[in-house]
Amino acid sequence: MNRKRRQRKKKINSENSDLVCHLKKSIYGLKQASRQWNQKLTSVLSSHGFVQSRADYSLFVKKHESDFTAILIYVDDLLITGNSLSDIQNIKTILNDTFTIKDLGDARFFLGMELTRSTHGIFFYFKRNMLLNFSKILV
Repeated sequence: MNRKRRQRKKKINSENSDLVCHLKKSIYGLKQASRQWNQKLTSVLSSHGFVQSRADYSLFVKKHESDFTAILIYVDDLLITGNSLSDIQNIKTILNDTFTIKDLGDARFFLGMELTRSTHGIFFYFKRNMLLNFSKILV
């Protein structure tokens, strides 16, 4: 052990409780971080009755009698919907206990779509200029 490291270790004690550690590499900087996050989230959702869609791996669905809950994942954002508020609250509690989540309330925008609610359901609106810009990228 070199001299500086020994001195640094001596300085960190209960008298210097205001010291802060500096992380050299966070989990988000690691190449495996997104895979680990996805595996953990998939494990938690599966253990609570959610089934991952084979058509879209970012979609998890849970059906129980007449209750339906769906979770759509985009990177580290989750869009949770369903016809049972108690089921939605239950999964949010489970996710918060596991990951410490932040509930942003009712969704108004998601992936460039505007979402509006009415007594007839939820409606998705796309902005025309966004679709035009997107089509320019594909060509």
